Amino acid sequence: MNLDAALRFARRWLPLLLLGPLVGGLAGHLVVRQVPPVYEATVTLLVGQGITSTNPGSDELNGAGQLAQTYAEAVRTRPVLAEAAAQQGLSLSIRELQERVQARRVPNTQLMRISAQSTYSSEAAALANAVASVFVAKNLEVQASRFASSRESLGRLVDSLQSDMDARGREIDVLRAQPPSPDRDTELSRLQSELTQLQATHSATVRSYEDLRVTEARGMNTLAILEPAVAPDEPVRPNPRLALFLAVLGGLVVAVGTAALIEYLDDALRDRRRVTTATGLPTLGLVPRGDSGISLRDPGSRRITESYRLLRSNIIALSPGRGLGNLVVASPSAGEGKSITAANLAVTLAEAGQRVILVDADMHRPTQMRHFNVPNRRGLATLLVDSDQSAEALLQPTWLANLRMLPAGPTPPEPSALLSSKRLDEVLGQLSQLSDVVVFDTPPLLAQPDAVLLGTRADGVLMVVDASKSRGRQFIRGLEMLRGRCCGSRAHPSWAPSSIGSRSNQLSTPPTRTTTGSRPSVRTPRRWWPGSDNVERSAGGSRRAGRRPSPLSDRQDPDQRR
Repeated sequence: MNLDAALRFARRWLPLLLLGPLVGGLAGHLVVRQVPPVYEATVTLLVGQGITSTNPGSDELNGAGQLAQTYAEAVRTRPVLAEAAAQQGLSLSIRELQERVQARRVPNTQLMRISAQSTYSSEAAALANAVASVFVAKNLEVQASRFASSRESLGRLVDSLQSDMDARGREIDVLRAQPPSPDRDTELSRLQSELTQLQATHSATVRSYEDLRVTEARGMNTLAILEPAVAPDEPVRPNPRLALFLAVLGGLVVAVGTAALIEYLDDALRDRRRVTTATGLPTLGLVPRGDSGISLRDPGSRRITESYRLLRSNIIALSPGRGLGNLVVASPSAGEGKSITAANLAVTLAEAGQRVILVDADMHRPTQMRHFNVPNRRGLATLLVDSDQSAEALLQPTWLANLRMLPAGPTPPEPSALLSSKRLDEVLGQLSQLSDVVVFDTPPLLAQPDAVLLGTRADGVLMVVDASKSRGRQFIRGLEMLRGRCCGSRAHPSWAPSSIGSRSNQLSTPPTRTTTGSRPSVRTPRRWWPGSDNVERSAGGSRRAGRRPSPLSDRQDPDQRR
């Protein structure tokens, strides 16, 4: 989609594009008001890793970060959360506690943060501090249990050695109190030797015990609360500004998507671009609808007059140097302005000095006799049925000397059968000899085959479509029925301002309806047909006054009432 297409899209759907964000923002505001606020409190802890070796490596020195990540997962275990909830008197399940409590390591640091959420700010702070305290206490228990057995074993050994040393000392004291004798001296020497060994063993054991305590102190992982949680003043969710922005954005996206879907599904031929895109045919003109009360000869609108004159010029310009010949005016469906277009086109061609015959070929529902106020007792149907009848005898004059009309005549049982007969070729030959241009008003293409039968014998077909109701699928079906006879288009703007293209607006303030047409061959038109009452420009540039008839209005076009 280029910039022009985007601007057209925005102009057409501007009310929806404004309403979508407005409704989305209002809905978001109402939803935010219904959602209870959630507060979050955070406690910060410092993680320290124990070092057991005397010469620690880099991995051991940097292990605190990994330990903090491990602790962040251990915080949300069942024993820690259950005890913390019990301390606060919260009757929550483990799943609910895990949803409320989160722990994370601060990247590239030895810090860990524990966060707790609640609909009350004080409750969130108390729960975060309780979880941190419980986890620190349990960590101390786990660390102390690592060296407990070794410490207890060495303690018992030290006590046992001390008891043996005391016993040997008492025995030595007893022997020293006895009178000297060889046996006493031998026994005393033995006890003193054992006491010396026990003292050496006791000293070594005590040193081992002290070393163990030092190792325990150095190798214990520590947790310290650096910053306790405090009750927050602002909730973490919902965020009113963010929610409102997302709601407005969502409303805009829905509005754009809805408009784009409607554009994709809508094949209304409301402007030149859509006609050209759907059919590949050029638009020959756009004609606005006339206001109510406009008469047949004086529409009171210069814009309508000039629109039909421009249409006439575009049709003639398609094949300069050749005559228009037989021109069929058709439309896919009823009510698209086909009949009034045929009448106005015939008037403008006669206004240009050409001999024009307007044939009402819609023998199902004829209308042209009402536009021109002529009788319909005899006409095209009479010519097709009676081979002895002359076309010139049935032509009805109009207020223009060089514009004559052939009514449809009485409705035959099968009009399509008459148009399929060889007699039609003879009638067309007679009409061509009597005029420069023959304009045929035909029934709708999708309703009757008459337009197709005439289109195969005509020099060109002008397709008329209504921008307010015509559909591309119907137009394509009509073109397929004509078997490629059409090569151009013309548009009538519709009344709805939103259904017209930018080019339609340039032609009329009231919107328009759209038509398409083809041009086969065109002859060079004469200046004016003798005897007409049109204004004629002389060679010197002066104008001779005369009443120039105006194109017909489409006020009473019967196609509009079908």
